[in-house]
Amino acid sequence: MNFADSVTARAAIASMLVLAAAVSGCQRGERTAPAAASAADGGATQTASTAKLNGYIRAHDILVGGAGLEPTRRSYESALVEARRKGATPGFTPGWFDHAVAELRKARALPGADLAALDTTGDELVRALEPLHAMLVDVGAYYDSKAYLEDDFAKAKTRYAPTLAAFNTATAAADAFYVALEQATSAATTRRLEALKASGDVLAYELALSMSRAKALLRAVQVAAEASPAAPATGRRAGKAAPSTPDYTAADAVLQSLEQSLGAARSELARRKAAATADLGSSPYSEQASVVDTLARVAGAYRSFKSTGRRHEGEVLFMVYNQAVDYYNRIPTRQFRPVGRQ
Repeated sequence: MNFADSVTARAAIASMLVLAAAVSGCQRGERTAPAAASAADGGATQTASTAKLNGYIRAHDILVGGAGLEPTRRSYESALVEARRKGATPGFTPGWFDHAVAELRKARALPGADLAALDTTGDELVRALEPLHAMLVDVGAYYDSKAYLEDDFAKAKTRYAPTLAAFNTATAAADAFYVALEQATSAATTRRLEALKASGDVLAYELALSMSRAKALLRAVQVAAEASPAAPATGRRAGKAAPSTPDYTAADAVLQSLEQSLGAARSELARRKAAATADLGSSPYSEQASVVDTLARVAGAYRSFKSTGRRHEGEVLFMVYNQAVDYYNRIPTRQFRPVGRQ
C-alpha cells in the first residue's frame, strides 16, 4: 500500500466556510483531513512506518466518511426528532466505528517509532469509540425492532443524553488524532518530495508536488475563511453578524505555484507519452494524465468558488480534489520508483 496526504471533501466544508453564508456546514467534528485515501508515493519514501501511517489514514477516512462520526451523530439526533412526528417510522444505522477501531488496532501493532504521537492519540480514540459503538448498536436494534411502539420512545429518550456525551468524547479524541495525523503526513510529504526530486524522475516529482500544492490551496482557502471577520449587518439583518469577503491573496499565490508544477508535469507527460506511443503503440500514462487534468479542474473549481462564494462551488472544489487523489492512487508504483531502486 502506498501513501500520500490529501484532504477529504467532507472535512472541508465547515471550517472552510465560517466565511459566509456562502458555505455552511456543521462545525462539530469537521476538520481539514490529512488524507482521503492512501496514494502512490513512488516507493521513494518506503520506510518501516509507511504501512503504519497508511493504516492510521484508513481509520481516519472511515471516521470522516459517510458512516463516520459527524454523519452518524446527525442520523442519531434526527431519529429521535423524526420519532416525534405522528405516523413516522424513524430509522437509524450505527456508524462504521468498529471498522475504524480495527484499523487503529492494526496500525498500532505495526512498527514505527516515529509515530508515537499517533499511537497515543489512536489509543485514546479506540477507548472513546468502543463504548460509543456499543451504544449505537443497541439503539440501532431498538429502532429496527420497533420496540419504541411499546414504550413510546422511553428508551430512546433515556439513552439520548449519555449517547451524545459519548459522541462528544469520541469527537474530542478524534480531533487530537487528526492533529497528530496531519503532523505525520506533512512530514512524510516533505520526505517524499525530497526523495523524488533527488531521484531525477521529473514526472513523479512534479505530480507529487502538484498534489501537495493542491492540498495547500484548499488549506489556504480555509485559512482565508476563518480569518475573515464578520461585518455589521444592516437592514432587516441588523444586529446579526454578516460575513465579509475573505482575502484570498495567499490562496492565489498557491494557485500560481500549482499551475507552474502542473505545467511542468504536463510537459514531461507529453514527452513520455510520445516516446511510449512510438515504442509501444499505446500510452501507459493514463493515470498520470488523469491526475494532471483533474488538478487543472481543481484550479477551475477554486476560481469558481472565489467568484461566487457559493456553498455548492466550495463542495465541488473539494470533491474534484478528492477525484485527483483517487487517480493518483491508481498510478502503478513501479512507474514512480527512481532508477536502480528495487
